[in-house]
Amino acid sequence: MASMKGTTRWLLASVLVLLLQTQFVFSASAVIPVPPNVAPDFINANLHRVIDLTGPIVREHTTIIVKGIRQSGSADSYFLSFKEQAADNHLAWLEVEEKGGKPLLVAKDVTDGQNGIQYYKVKLAAPLKADDKATLIVKASYAKRIEPFPKEISQVGKQMFLYRDNVHLYSPYQSEKQKTTVKTKTTEAIARDKSGSSRPDRSSNTLVYGPYTDLPPFAELELDVHYADPEPILVAKEHRKNAVISHWSGQLAVQEDYEVHHKGASLKGQWSRIDYQLTQRMHDNTNVVKGLQVQLPPQASNIFFRDTIGNVSTSRVAHDRRRTVLYLKPRYPLYGGWRYTWHHGYHAPLENFLKRDEATGRYVFRVAFTGGMSNLTVEHAVLSVVLPEGARNIDVKSAFNLDGISNTTTYTFLDTTGRPTVVLQKVNAVDEHALPIEISYDYSPISLLQKPLAVSVAFLLVFLTGAVYSRLDLGITKNPAREAETLLRSYRQTVTQTQTLTKSLFTRLTTAFETYKATKELSTYHLTLADVEAALGEAWKRLEGVAERAEKGGNEVFGRG
Repeated sequence: MASMKGTTRWLLASVLVLLLQTQFVFSASAVIPVPPNVAPDFINANLHRVIDLTGPIVREHTTIIVKGIRQSGSADSYFLSFKEQAADNHLAWLEVEEKGGKPLLVAKDVTDGQNGIQYYKVKLAAPLKADDKATLIVKASYAKRIEPFPKEISQVGKQMFLYRDNVHLYSPYQSEKQKTTVKTKTTEAIARDKSGSSRPDRSSNTLVYGPYTDLPPFAELELDVHYADPEPILVAKEHRKNAVISHWSGQLAVQEDYEVHHKGASLKGQWSRIDYQLTQRMHDNTNVVKGLQVQLPPQASNIFFRDTIGNVSTSRVAHDRRRTVLYLKPRYPLYGGWRYTWHHGYHAPLENFLKRDEATGRYVFRVAFTGGMSNLTVEHAVLSVVLPEGARNIDVKSAFNLDGISNTTTYTFLDTTGRPTVVLQKVNAVDEHALPIEISYDYSPISLLQKPLAVSVAFLLVFLTGAVYSRLDLGITKNPAREAETLLRSYRQTVTQTQTLTKSLFTRLTTAFETYKATKELSTYHLTLADVEAALGEAWKRLEGVAERAEKGGNEVFGRG
């Protein structure tokens, strides 16, 4: 009897210990209702989550073996859930693919404001019935997710970061088995969870939590990782990229404006130039930024680098077949809490970015959305593409969701109607957003003549104004000889202008005919022919009118009836 009581006490104590160890895991997951469209049609049969802390942008790579549990029918909508605050302020990139690399459609879905949860719906390649399985690979990138700790360090101090997260994947589905791996750049890392019940397995710069079994939906276990990393955290408050297309010159002109802030550990106390020079060997182990590297197109030319003061000569360029690298050296080293504002630009052959679809006749322009700086978080990225004057039927395609698309008009030298401009905006842009943006538009070859015609008309108006002014007689009394001379001069000028106009119209008609022979666009040729005939008719009418006035004026001056 005594042995049975002892066994009972041991069992009760074991159960109590297990309950104490698991209370932190299940406390936050207790009874969180899901929206009606997030049906419990799946379970996570196996899940491996890898958190990469080797750079300033936190990246997650999660492999999920999804198993269907619907008893009747099938389900093809799998849901990912995030804390609403993390989804709105930190989640910069999210993509899901099946094992083998086939991308799946991911769309932002319902928001559970009461529980602070944002859902994303993943459309599976094939519906899953009960016990069917599919392997999903979820890739997510988070901006401004890590913070320096301590906040301030000395000029040669060691920079430490603090990363807070959930050990478990915050999922609306039950997880049968789950493991989490955390990677840091250095081996100096201290990891702990709130309960203290889980000790990670350490291997060099890798921390492994789990495996955990039978986790309920929305399981939470707070995780803190305190680690050393000298890499700076660079955040661009705003990055503006302006691309101007010129069909005339065959060049693409690009200018990029940056306002970069160093969000790493701030410099404690005064900065010393002497200490900076004496400790140059230690700079690689500190968060100081001595230079920046920007990748440009391989055939970039006319490269410039300027800041708010003016041109900066402390830069160099390296060319190879695949790329051009611009090495920027700011006027001063960049420490934590400091900022630097500059802009750089270049020209590149337009043929590397612009193609013409022979089937539709439309032009297709492709350019990277962000600039060529890696590991840079852009809080507000703006891409402006200035199309040629006369472009129409503009269409924009993007591989990711944009936060804003607008159209405006840009006026430059000798423009008449202005150039259509497409403005694209994105919040929290990271390296993954350096994908091509595709802009297609219609552009008639006749539009190429719009600028030279505008110049010709402007010069013609100047000459006509001068001619009219020269004919004005501001005298009080009449001078018959001068009036006769003025009439004859007007007649001669009109004849000369008519002759010049006839030659130019003939040249225009010849060009239109050659274009017709090449493109077989009869309607364009007919329009040009009609314009030429109308212009000739008006010119001859003006010539006849001047001749009549000259003859009538001559008769009046010389007294002929």
